[in-house]
Amino acid sequence: MEVIIKIAMTGVLISILTILLKGMQSQITPVLVTAGSVILLFTVLNMANNASQAIKNLFDSSELGSETIKAVIKIIGAAYVVEFSSSLCRDMGENSIASKIEAAGRVFIVIMAVPWASALIEAVKNLGT
Repeated sequence: MEVIIKIAMTGVLISILTILLKGMQSQITPVLVTAGSVILLFTVLNMANNASQAIKNLFDSSELGSETIKAVIKIIGAAYVVEFSSSLCRDMGENSIASKIEAAGRVFIVIMAVPWASALIEAVKNLGT
């Protein structure tokens, strides 16, 4: 719980500083937003690293193959990367670039999901026999 409070407070502090700096020197604001976003991202990645062992244990107890598990993890990771980077672009006023990042992310996720969906369909078929 401490970590999420620190993340939330850091985000609020960065937002307040951004609002205060917009009136004085707008050139510093995008740098502050980017630096704050990167700090928050690394904090979240550290949390995710700590949770990786629990996720590994969960998948080890399942009967899914390692390739399927890798695909699921890549899909989840891609979703987070796309969300973070497109939000950062939108914060800097680059809505067009953010939309392109999101479109590329959707295509990547669909491509990554095809083998996973095939394995899932095979598993369901095998349940009936």
